[in-house]
Amino acid sequence: MKKEQIEVLRWWYGTRDFVTGGMLYAKYGKNRTLKLQFSNPAKERFISGKLHYQVCKAVGLNYKSMPALTEELLKELEQSETAIDASVVSDVQAAPKGVNNNSKSLIDDHFPNQGKHIPIISDVKLMQYPKVIRRLKMEYQENYQQRSIAHRKMREVPETNTTENMSARAEFLKTIKEHSRRMDYLYAFIEKYEQNSVVPLEEEVWPPENEISLPEDIEELKRVKKNLQTNNTKDNNLLLFQQKTKGPKENPMPDGPKRKRIEIRIADKLNTIKLIDTKILELENSIRNAN
Repeated sequence: MKKEQIEVLRWWYGTRDFVTGGMLYAKYGKNRTLKLQFSNPAKERFISGKLHYQVCKAVGLNYKSMPALTEELLKELEQSETAIDASVVSDVQAAPKGVNNNSKSLIDDHFPNQGKHIPIISDVKLMQYPKVIRRLKMEYQENYQQRSIAHRKMREVPETNTTENMSARAEFLKTIKEHSRRMDYLYAFIEKYEQNSVVPLEEEVWPPENEISLPEDIEELKRVKKNLQTNNTKDNNLLLFQQKTKGPKENPMPDGPKRKRIEIRIADKLNTIKLIDTKILELENSIRNAN
């Protein structure tokens, strides 16, 4: 991958701020009129999307289908970060006085309370983060990017309030909110790590989506339920006494990965018990109606 593409990708998957984007276009773009427009932060609100498109185009990238942020790409970005950062610092130092180098994106102007933009590549190399935190940050950035694209498309819908246009805007707005909710969810784990060095378990962040197959016999369902309740009693004892049976004195299991796994296990079994109760009720109603 070319040096200029690496530089743009670091900005794209990083802060993606207007000022740095303008500097990148000034460096690699050819249109003098656009260079002048992108050098004025006051125009960010109106031409942010245009900047994204032109900066990528200037180095031979398509902003609608950017390279996936894989582990391999991250390594390539970080291998070149020293030289690139030095170049950007030099450009920022030469920026006009009063220019805000941490400008918010257009999407955050419209949705100020929906998620927080966390730069993927910051002062700490991403590869130095624990695996779970890397995955969190990569998924966060992907949602940020998809939300920005949905917002741009929503703004492109004609202002005329036809049924078709209103339906299209509603769909884009729904997508934006879904990405924002996911970003808020992911951010809670990232913030815990940044503030308290708490690394969550993968199954805590991304619970397994295994389909639960339940028997069709009521008595068999009751037997499965009883086994789950017994297992949960043992797990609760592990949390409270650090053994499967009640001890003479409470000895709570300290916070940590082992405790978190048991808590997740208990929650999963409680969820299955709820499904069993619903299934039993459905079967009983079916039998009652049949009679």
